[in-house]
Amino acid sequence: MRILLIEDDIFWRTELIMLLEELAYDDLHICKELTTCKHFLDLNLPDLIIADVLIGDSPIFDILNKDDIRQIPILFMTVSEDEQFFRLSKKFPKSLYLIKPFHKISLKACIENLLLLKSDSVNPSNKQTSNQSIIVRGQYREKIAIPIENIIYVRSELAYCIIKTEKSQFALKYALEKLYVDFNPYF
Repeated sequence: MRILLIEDDIFWRTELIMLLEELAYDDLHICKELTTCKHFLDLNLPDLIIADVLIGDSPIFDILNKDDIRQIPILFMTVSEDEQFFRLSKKFPKSLYLIKPFHKISLKACIENLLLLKSDSVNPSNKQTSNQSIIVRGQYREKIAIPIENIIYVRSELAYCIIKTEKSQFALKYALEKLYVDFNPYF
């Protein structure tokens, strides 16, 4: 599988290359700036794009907003928790979104789910609908069911998973790896 990695920060670029190689993804093409990215995409269409939402001071969305590129699964990532970037990423039909820093398992889960999205578009009968929810405790210890489709992102902090929805954020004492195992393929 050919992956295009678009990342201008040398630390994150190195980290992602190492993580992807650990996950046995070794057909990597790396772009550090928007002009090389645009040139690469004019000549090649990868199977998967992993892109920082900001390259320099410029958002990546315009370069990826072409019909043939929009059909490629895209994993957007950023250090910013600005929801504007998240909303822009949702305009891409086959995309997921990660907040840096993230764990190798989070990266693996996103790639696997993006590949499921890609295969679902080839064979729509494979699609699964999720009625799954994660149960958390509210401010007054009441049980709250969060539908999987309402989750914007999940991040790990020590022994907790922080679950972000559009209006709220919840802390769940649950290992990220266990959350992935219990709710895969819903994530």
